[in-house]
Amino acid sequence: MRLSSAAIESETLEMRLFELAKRLSPIKADEKPITLPEKLKIRPHLVIPSNPWETYLNLRKDSPHRYWKFHANDLPNISIRDFDLPEDSEAEESEQSAHQTFDMLTEIQNSVKTASEQDRAELSSLGASLTKLSAQIRESEASAALRLIGLRTKLNILLWLLAAILVLLALKFR
Repeated sequence: MRLSSAAIESETLEMRLFELAKRLSPIKADEKPITLPEKLKIRPHLVIPSNPWETYLNLRKDSPHRYWKFHANDLPNISIRDFDLPEDSEAEESEQSAHQTFDMLTEIQNSVKTASEQDRAELSSLGASLTKLSAQIRESEASAALRLIGLRTKLNILLWLLAAILVLLALKFR
């Protein structure tokens, strides 16, 4: 299992905090505890003599992780043996993230391209249908106009015939 750089940083911070607890509360009677660092503002009742583990737990419980992260430069340094740190894992994670983002963008671009091609084909088909429908409407309008002209002509003829019949009837009954 490979640890991320954030996990390694967090574990290193915990180790440095434990190192501080060991120096504040050494187990061996011949070792002298260090004085409480002023910058860290550690309350004396948190330090349990000759018990670094309890001191560490008290320090962890008393202050949140972000406090110790902020004051990391004031904590003692530690050395880690037999542990290979990943080389620039942040850059690797960033590169992997960039590849994932690029892949997602490519996928989105392809789906948009496919959808636009389908839309373009559909719009082209609809445009052809509209053109055909428009031509049919024009033809039916022209046909209706011709029929209307024909009906008017027939109506005019019928009206003239009716008028002529009425005139003849009027002359006959006079």
